[in-house]
Order: sequence, then C-alpha cells, then structure tokens
Amino acid sequence: MRALSVRVLLVFLLVTHVTSLTLAEQAPDPLQDLMPNSYGNAFGRVYDAGTGIPIADATVIMQDHGDFPGTGQTVGRTDQSGRYRCGAIIGRYRSKVDVGRVLLSGLAGLLAGSAKKQTKDVMVTEIPVRVVKEGYQTFEGVVPCKLITAERFEMDMEPVLMTKVGNPTSSTAATGWGAVRVLSVSCDPSVARPGTSVTVSAQLQAPRGDVAPISVVCTSKLLGRGQLSPMNRRAEGLVTYAAAFTVPEKARSGTELLQVAVTSSAYDVGAQASGRMLFQVVTNLEERKAAALRAKAYAAEQAGRNAEAAPMLKDLCALPVASAEDCGWLGRIGELLHDYPTATEAWKKAIELTPQKDRLSIAGGYAGALLLAQQPTTVISDLVPLLAGIRKSDYPKRMGPGFAIGVATAYVRTGDLAKADEWYKDIVSWKGTSNLQGLAGLSQELRLMQAQTKLAASPNDAQVLLDYGRVLMDMGRWGEAVDEINKALSLNSGLRTARWDLAYALLHVQGADQRVEENFEAALAEAEHDSQPDAKTRSKDFFVWHRLGLLLYRKACRQQGVSDLQATETLRKSKAALAEGLKLARYTKKTDAYNPWSGYTGPQVRATAGWEYPEAESDFALLAGLQAVTDHPGDYLAHFRVASALAELGQADLAEAAITRTAELQPGFAEIKYAASRLALQKRDSESAKRLLQELLQSNPRHPQANLNLAKLYTEDGDMPAAAACLAKHAQCYGTP
Repeated sequence: MRALSVRVLLVFLLVTHVTSLTLAEQAPDPLQDLMPNSYGNAFGRVYDAGTGIPIADATVIMQDHGDFPGTGQTVGRTDQSGRYRCGAIIGRYRSKVDVGRVLLSGLAGLLAGSAKKQTKDVMVTEIPVRVVKEGYQTFEGVVPCKLITAERFEMDMEPVLMTKVGNPTSSTAATGWGAVRVLSVSCDPSVARPGTSVTVSAQLQAPRGDVAPISVVCTSKLLGRGQLSPMNRRAEGLVTYAAAFTVPEKARSGTELLQVAVTSSAYDVGAQASGRMLFQVVTNLEERKAAALRAKAYAAEQAGRNAEAAPMLKDLCALPVASAEDCGWLGRIGELLHDYPTATEAWKKAIELTPQKDRLSIAGGYAGALLLAQQPTTVISDLVPLLAGIRKSDYPKRMGPGFAIGVATAYVRTGDLAKADEWYKDIVSWKGTSNLQGLAGLSQELRLMQAQTKLAASPNDAQVLLDYGRVLMDMGRWGEAVDEINKALSLNSGLRTARWDLAYALLHVQGADQRVEENFEAALAEAEHDSQPDAKTRSKDFFVWHRLGLLLYRKACRQQGVSDLQATETLRKSKAALAEGLKLARYTKKTDAYNPWSGYTGPQVRATAGWEYPEAESDFALLAGLQAVTDHPGDYLAHFRVASALAELGQADLAEAAITRTAELQPGFAEIKYAASRLALQKRDSESAKRLLQELLQSNPRHPQANLNLAKLYTEDGDMPAAAACLAKHAQCYGTP
C-alpha cells in the first residue's frame, strides 16, 4: 500500500513538473484577469429624433462577442416609455462563501447571503449597440454610459435618437440629450408685496400626454419650496406646470433668482433641467423703483443685450436701496463688456455693502475683476487684509474658492512665488477642490512661472530645461517643448524619461517623423528601466506603465508593418504593461455590515467602477478594442473603438490607421468623420477639421459634439456669427445649461 502511494506521488510530481514546463513556455495572457466576462444590466431609452416621443417596441441588441444576436439575454425591447433593459458584458462579478463569515453568521446568515464575499468590477464605459424599429433607420454604433452603479452591477446608457426611413439624416447616440426640458419660467406678479399671492409657472418640453412621472419643484428663499402641478398641454409637446405661493406677511424686501427644476422624470432629462426667474419683494415706493430697473436689466441680459443692461444697472447701483447683489451683477456685466474700471468699482462697492463677516464669501468677484484689469498688486493690498483675525484652518469655511484662487494668482503675477505656492498647496488640500473652476489655470500659470524663474537662474541646468519643457508640453506648446528638451539632452543625454518626453512631444509636431524615430528606442529603453529598475522592484506608478505600454504598442505596429515575427510578442508585452497600469488606477468602494449579536448582516461587497485617471479609461478602451479586433477582425466597431482610444491618448498617426480600417469595413459610418476631425485638430489642421465637421453635420445634425467643436473653430477664426449659429443649432437639440 505504501509503495502504491509512493508511485502515485511520483506520477503526480512528474505531471506537475511537465505542466509547469508547458505553462512556462506559454506566455500568460496579460488580459486574463482584466477583460470583462460577466453579464450585468444595461438600461436606456430610444426616442423619435424629430418629435422627441419615446419609441415603443423597438428591438435593442447589445453586442455580444463581436456579434448582434437575434435572441438571448443581450436582446431587449422598449416599453411605452421607450425604456429597455438588456443583458451586457460590463465587467467581472465574483461571489464566494467565506468560512469565517459562516462561523460568525450561522446557517441563517448563510441562507440570507451574508456569508458571501462579492466582488463587482464594472469596467466598460461604452457598449456597441444596434437598435431596430420598422419605419426607422437602424442605429448601430457605440453608446456611452451616463451612470454606473457597481453595487447593482448595472449601467444607464445615453439616449438613442432614431430618424425615420427616407429622412436624409442618420440615427444617433445623443449624449446629454433630454426628452424633458425646462423652456421658460415665469412669475405673476414678478414684483410683489408681503402677504400677496404669486403664481409660479414653468413651460416644459415633455413627450406625449403622460406627465405624471415628471416631478417639478420650485425653490425660493422668499416663497419657500413647493411642487408644481401640470396644468395644460399643447399639441407640440409642451406642458405648463404651475403652483400658487403666498409671500409671508412679515417678509422683508428682497431679490432672488427663484429656481424651477425637474427633480425626477420617467424620461431622459438633459442639460436644461432647470430654469430661473427674477422675483422681488418690495415694501415701499423707493424699492419699487429699484425693482423696475432690475426687471428691465434682467430682461435685457436674458436677451443677450448686456450693453443695454449696463446703464440700467449703473442707475440701480446709484440708488440708496441698492444691494451688494446689484453691485456684483454690474461687476459681472462690466467684465463681459471688458469695462474693467466699472467692474472693479462695482465689486468694491459690493464688498462695502456686505456685512463684515460675509465679505470673504463674495470677495472673489472683486479679485477676478482686478486680475482682468491687470491689477494684481491691488488684489493683495485690498483683499489680503480681510483675512486679519481669521484662523487658517477656517479659510475653507469663510472664503469662496474664487477669493483663494484670485489671491494665489495675484502672488504669481507679482512674482511672490513662495506665497503663491503656499496658497496653491492649501487650496488643493481643501475638500472638494479637485475640479474647482480656475484651479487648473492657476496650477499651469504657477508652474510656468516657477519653471521660467529657475531657468533664468540656471540656464544651463539640464534638469531645469527638461522641467520647463514638460510644463510647455502640458500647455500644448509642443514646438517650444521640443526645443527645450533637446537643449536638456544636449547637456545631459542620460536624463530620466527625457527621450520619452521628446518622442511624445514630437508626435504632436507636424513633419517630425524622422526625429521621432531617432529618439524612439532610447525612450523605450528608459520606460522599460523605470517600470522595473531591478529584478525585485516593480513600479507602482500608473503613468510609468502607461508610458511603457504605449511605446511598446507603437513598436508592435511598426513591426507588423514590416512583417516582423516579433510583432506578436511585442504586442503581448504592450498589453501586459497597460494592464499592469490599470491595476493601479481603479476606484473601489467596499461595504461590510457586522452586528456583534447577529453576526454579518449582509454580504461583503467590493464594488469598483471608473478610473482614477482619464488616461486609464483610454488605456482600458484600447485594450478592450484590441481584444475585440483579435477575436473578430471584421468588426468595424472594434476598430473604431481602437481609433477613438488612440485619439484620446494623442497617438494621431496610429489612430489614423485604425480609422482607415474602420472606413474600409463600413464606409457609411458617420462617426468616422468626427474621429477624423479630432485627429486633424491634433495635427493643428483646423481647415480639415472644419470641413469634416461640416460634412458630418450634413448627415448627422444631432451629433452631440460636432456643433460645439465647430463653434470653437469659428471663434478662433474670429467668425463670431458662424460660431453663434453653431451654438444655436446645438442648443436647439440639446438646450442651454
């Protein structure tokens, strides 16, 4: 018996050894634990592009393994509200029973599911979709998701607008489009006395006659908060919501922009989900005179006639009953009209009319006006004294972000970089400032000034030159960046990552192909060293792996172009590097409830959705697209997803090849022109970009970005009427936020 056991053991060890050798010879798939393989739910709605009415009984198919199957869990149908639910591979879902949790929760916990550990990773941010409905042009394209709920393992998709057969324009995925919009808000009367009744009305665009699923709320500090009710409907799809409010008997005089907003809806709500209306309470004749001026100025401003509103506001601010809000309003209009003396004086008076304890909260307007007027020293002399007696720990609670950014910018422009840097570090340490408007501009201005100051002090320091070049790269000043990095390399050819920086900058400079080639291998060698400096150390920096992955991908593409047999292995290494970086760039939320008397009260859930860096999202999209191309080389949407990801990553030449392949497989795919326009912009070819966007809008006038991008190009050319026309066309479909 013992001899038999020994023989079995020897056989087991031999098989294990052979298997390990076989596995060692086969390189592991770097995407094995990264690519999505689990089905979740995708929800969305389909509408008639011309009327905005939901389309019922349309067939919606999520692409599944490169195909649009006719049946199965990835196929759904829209209900009367145009809503569908389809299964889709959106990530990786794993669930297992944990022995420790079983012991602490018992049989009841096991039956209730609290003994489980669940891991839910939602990875995708877009899905190829096909929508079919008799009488309509079939939609087939990539639909972005607008909301990911990892805990429920589901996604809400952007709406799809379908055009009827015979219509010369195409169906489209409409990011940001809303079937429900607030078109206007009114108040009758708009100037009221205490104790009087006021009717607040809102005109909405809403589909069909079913308005019950739409909730509309008025929020007002003078009238209170209340629900508006549907009153009537016109045939054009418009509905009026209204409610009566009473001004309190003891109300003081005041002015506000009362807000009406759609708080819930059975349909998609776009950018124009709310509207505002000037409402005033007056108690005497002098206040009524001021109220009349405010109403006229507000009407002029809403009509875009700021030059007409300005003198009315000046007259208003000259009245004894003028408020700090009135002066701030005049300050903003002055800035728009480039009348900076008026703007600065108005903001200064606004601060004087504000109680001492609240001045910091509005002083940011004054700081901004002074900076526009090229008066940074006045920002410091007039505003920094307002901080006297306030503890630094109370700054985030007492001051508006505009004040802090304004003061920091003033220190930059007066050359006090030490104080500017101190203020900047404080601001970014405050909670909720990561996406603060103006913070990116401050960072860029500060970094540029710091780099220029160091360069002036050490013009022959290679590292200083390289740092300056990197700042220029971040600002999109590619040609200047190339010059500075070349100077740095001429002084020290061994600078870390300098070759990569140079190669990347050269990719954005037209006609630099030869210079890219000269620096490519050195850049790749640097990147490989940074990712794994020695046998025991692997980098924990996402951007190190991101850089290496892109360089390897570029090398693989070159090898494929000359039929180099090493191309497959290089591509595998590229995918592995990108995958390694993605492991370092996830947002994760973990929930686990434990009660000392009853044990675990629910499963442990680790839910992951989204990426910490925009580059990581593009890296994943690239890997997903490459995997789809490998499995289904004839899938034009897979090639398009590769092209889009490469364009986002600034790899214009590689993206162009993928776009060309997409066009070969599906010549009529309208999104090709949009992708090509983005590449033209990266190459600074604005004329080609304009032409491509114009052609795209002929076939798809409802494209969610084309009119906006075209308006920006017209603005850069100084053609303001053409830019305004593009913005008006965009607003006609998507509304104005």
